[in-house]
Amino acid sequence: MNLLITGAWKCTESDIAHFKALGYSVYFMQNETDELPLSYEEVEAVICNGLFVYHDISKFTNLRLIQLTSAGFDRVPMEYADANNIVVHNAKGVY
Repeated sequence: MNLLITGAWKCTESDIAHFKALGYSVYFMQNETDELPLSYEEVEAVICNGLFVYHDISKFTNLRLIQLTSAGFDRVPMEYADANNIVVHNAKGVY
């Protein structure tokens, strides 16, 4: 599974190694406004905050999982996610 991690999460090399050990192919982009390091269609899971403010979620045709780094859901088009069976988790309670 292709996992895109953005700079919204301060991950470490150990975090990335952990995901790779679980079988993920990990891609990183610092700024969510930047061009993706892989094609939209290749992204299956993402850890982000405002990625979908800058990138149209409908382009992520194989997206199945979103992990947000914030407690809210306001930066994700939830109707689209629900209609397309995309699981969305927020960071409620981690702060």
